[in-house]
Amino acid sequence: MLSFIRRHLGNWFARVLFGVLVLSFAAWGVGDMLRNLGTDTAVAHVAGQRIGPAATQTAYQNALNRLSQMLPSGQQPTAAMRRVVAIQAVQRLITQISVQAEAKRLGLVVPNAALRQAVFAMPAFQGSNGAFDKTKFEQVLQSNGLTQVQFLALMRQDLAQSQLLDAIGTGANAPRVLTAALFAYQYEKRTATAVLLPFAAAPAPKTPDAAVLKRWWANNPKTFSTAEYRRIRVVVLSPDVLAKGIKVSEAALKAAYAGRAAVYHKPERRSAEILLASDQAKAAALAAQWRAGASWTEMQQAAKTAGATAVSLADALPAEFPDPALAKAVFAALPKTVAGPVKTPLGWHVIKVTAIAPGTNTTFAEAKPSLEAEAARQQAVNLVFSRATKFEDAVAAQPTLEKMPGDLGLVGVTGTLDKAGLTPEGTPAPLPGSAALRKAIIAAAFSTQKNNLASVVQGPGQSYYALTVQAITPPHVEPYELIKAKVLADWTAHERRKEQNRMATRLMLAVNHGTPLAEAAKAEALTAITLPPTERSAPPPGVPQPLLGPLFALHLHRATMVETTDGFVTAELMAIDNPTEASNPIGFKQMQTQLAQSIGSDLEQIFISAVREQAHPRINMPALDRIAQQ
Repeated sequence: MLSFIRRHLGNWFARVLFGVLVLSFAAWGVGDMLRNLGTDTAVAHVAGQRIGPAATQTAYQNALNRLSQMLPSGQQPTAAMRRVVAIQAVQRLITQISVQAEAKRLGLVVPNAALRQAVFAMPAFQGSNGAFDKTKFEQVLQSNGLTQVQFLALMRQDLAQSQLLDAIGTGANAPRVLTAALFAYQYEKRTATAVLLPFAAAPAPKTPDAAVLKRWWANNPKTFSTAEYRRIRVVVLSPDVLAKGIKVSEAALKAAYAGRAAVYHKPERRSAEILLASDQAKAAALAAQWRAGASWTEMQQAAKTAGATAVSLADALPAEFPDPALAKAVFAALPKTVAGPVKTPLGWHVIKVTAIAPGTNTTFAEAKPSLEAEAARQQAVNLVFSRATKFEDAVAAQPTLEKMPGDLGLVGVTGTLDKAGLTPEGTPAPLPGSAALRKAIIAAAFSTQKNNLASVVQGPGQSYYALTVQAITPPHVEPYELIKAKVLADWTAHERRKEQNRMATRLMLAVNHGTPLAEAAKAEALTAITLPPTERSAPPPGVPQPLLGPLFALHLHRATMVETTDGFVTAELMAIDNPTEASNPIGFKQMQTQLAQSIGSDLEQIFISAVREQAHPRINMPALDRIAQQ
């Protein structure tokens, strides 16, 4: 729903360090705010504050960099794109300042303890042991041009904003009527009988005479035409290629291995359902009920009735349990078995381990291949960036790519390929680099004019390439005499499909005129099967995806037909299961919670819009346009 602003205001690290939210092209809230401010150099005014060119330029450049990364390789943002990015950047700044001003007006204060806790919890500042690392904290701030005072001030503002916005969305409730309607729609199940009609199962048609096949060949020129081929010359500077010749020292690999101890040595984790009672008798009674086959939902209710507590921990380490004795009991228990009562300082526990994630201990020998490949590639990336300028100079001097330097690690190939990257022999063209780079080169080959001079293009995966198109072979219809077998196969496939289409239609019409599908199928010497019950969003195995939409539009005992990749399916709707809160209380509660969260997000969005309006934002469009032109 309307969760865009709230979602990104909650992303502390992105906003504090980079000052930009996820890029959006749909400019909103511009309206009457796009007013010129005369000769004022400010790009915008909001809540009595001035947004200067420097702040706007930073936000704009960050957003523009994001957009450039999203565009296809070699494509640059247009003037219209830049203007939209600039407007969006200043709109984000307006939103931030408006909410900050409202938080200040309401007197929201962030205590030092809360600020410290938030900073220490940020993953960007944590070391390999998962704890706050002051050295890393200072390095990250320095690399982003922030002093500690500046960063903490920004964090304090952000926490105040979050406190304000959380208060707006907290307490939102989903009406039961709305929940029930959406729940019924989401979890409704439908059961159908179906007849599967694979193309391959259709009776083979009689072999046609040559005149029929020649007409088929003449009427389907695209089917029997060759692909367009292009002969290209491409030169690549790629870390994937350079990495193959790089050797990494044993000492460097062992250092990298030691630095990733938390990755290669992971302790066992367990998920458990736990009941806590105040005395042994209550715990024993609960354990007996659980062992008798009661579900966790039933045990939660039983614990509540008995004055006990029911909790579940997922994927937890021993240290994450509230008591060492409880952790010891959980990690000693057998999976899927009720254990206890067990006495701990907290009381009497009944335990059921629901899942075990075994610990891992990857040896250096096991980790070495991946460490070596990663280290080699990183060195190769550094080499690519150091040689990119020389590559550009070489291409500028030889834009036909005939002669390239031999000391840059360049790989050049010349050959013919189609849009699928296949040679005329049907084999993959031997293009160097990763699959993503191959795809980019093929796309560039078929969007480049013949004999255009080459220029260096940055491709995916920190790679660079340059190419020229030397020749173009347009598609042409292959002579009938050379492809008679292909024409016959295509005509036969068409006839089989047509026959199965007729049969599927005949069965559907029979059902819709009152004959059950099972009877109609039997009359045609076919067999109807019962498909498993299916929901709208997740068809089980055996239910074709194309059938979902039509099936949920049917009335009982009516039929539909759909085409799949390998045949037709005719289906009759046999049963509709309408879920209720009583039939699935857990699912209903989850739906209610999700709706409440969406409503809370909408309330936050409405609040933000109102706060912006009250802040009376004004944008100096000439000043903003000057930034967008940079």
